[in-house]
Amino acid sequence: MLHHQSRGPPAHKPSQQEMFIQERAAIERPVSHLTEQRRNMLIHNEFPLNRQQDPKRRAEWRTYRSLEETDRDGHVLYEVKVSKHAPEVDFFVIIQDKAVVCIQVKGGHHRIVGGDWHLETDDGL
Repeated sequence: MLHHQSRGPPAHKPSQQEMFIQERAAIERPVSHLTEQRRNMLIHNEFPLNRQQDPKRRAEWRTYRSLEETDRDGHVLYEVKVSKHAPEVDFFVIIQDKAVVCIQVKGGHHRIVGGDWHLETDDGL
């Protein structure tokens, strides 16, 4: 027996404005495991899914999650080019009525040798 499906009207193609509104809503949506009362730090861009599993980005992913779960009021931007002459910073954080902080995350193991901080890599210190 053959089933005949009705086609109906063609699918609606969203305008640029509708796509922008949908994108903003996706960016600003709260994390599902946090309540609105705890969700005070608004993160304006998502941590890319492919980087969440990248071992070289593990420290950034942990920092992102920590900022996401903080109870401070403010805003976070991930991977920000501060100026055309400055390198990119991993996190640009605005803590409401307190401070503006740029965070450059370095993963791996750190050691203090002779009062100086050193990053330990596979190639040594």
